[in-house]
Amino acid sequence: MMPLTRPLARLHDGFDLLIRVLVRLAELAILLIAFFIAGAMIVAVFFRFMLNSSIGWSDEVTSLLLSAMMFLAIGVGMHDRFHIGLSAVIDNIPVAARRWLDMALHLVSLIFFVLIGTEGIRVASVAMDMQLATLPLPRGLFQIAAPLGSGFAALVCINNILKVARGIEVPHGQRGD
Repeated sequence: MMPLTRPLARLHDGFDLLIRVLVRLAELAILLIAFFIAGAMIVAVFFRFMLNSSIGWSDEVTSLLLSAMMFLAIGVGMHDRFHIGLSAVIDNIPVAARRWLDMALHLVSLIFFVLIGTEGIRVASVAMDMQLATLPLPRGLFQIAAPLGSGFAALVCINNILKVARGIEVPHGQRGD
């Protein structure tokens, strides 16, 4: 556990609150995107099989929105600690070592998300010059989800590292996972 001075602890508490608000907003966006995708697919099936007409944009837009939804879900999953773990191994490691392993996991994840986000910015900026095949919208509007979702996940990783270091968040295996 890393003791922080009162101002730094307050700063981290504010950052943690910001992350919790962002997680709730991401959960709402995920829900709205999921409902839109479901509705668009139902309407597309109705048009195709009942009216013998198709909605040209439904496949492309729903595929891109599904990708955006997954990038948002990564940060939510990291916050709620829904990730793959080897509990048979981790549960047999001493608690102090678990803290270091947990922080290392989040640090490696942070580096990964920064790399994905950086490359995602490049890809999305190139895609802004490309138009969707079925709608007059830039493809980059949908591909901006990669850097935004990766940036969100990186912030969550930073928060998780600070929480474990401060002893606020217990590593995997200590809370009955």
